[in-house]
Amino acid sequence: MLNIRTLWILAAAEMRSCCRLVRTWLFIAASVLFCTLWFEIVPGTTLAYMNGIVLIFPIGLILLAFDIRVRGIHNRFSDVVDSLHASDVEIIFGRIAGILLLVMILCFILLLTAIVSILSGTFFR
Repeated sequence: MLNIRTLWILAAAEMRSCCRLVRTWLFIAASVLFCTLWFEIVPGTTLAYMNGIVLIFPIGLILLAFDIRVRGIHNRFSDVVDSLHASDVEIIFGRIAGILLLVMILCFILLLTAIVSILSGTFFR
């Protein structure tokens, strides 16, 4: 049985760990730049803007998740996990949920920007 509290603790720890990485901030800057350029280059609809968002975020997930194990050893994440008495499945789901939540926050902000621009009438030229 997965314990929601343990999953949330692991996700929060992973988000803190990812926020310390330079590649996280590079991904955020690159995705904002990419989505802005995609908006300028591809004319038209909300669907075209969302396609740009859908293209960039799986790349960010892979970029942030490819060295979870090495980062865990380097940051002594295993010491914290051992004190939680979490199962291996909870550890993996919690850490992946932390990365997913971090990327989804950025996705939500970009989609909110698109909605505001649609409502203000600046989205359609």
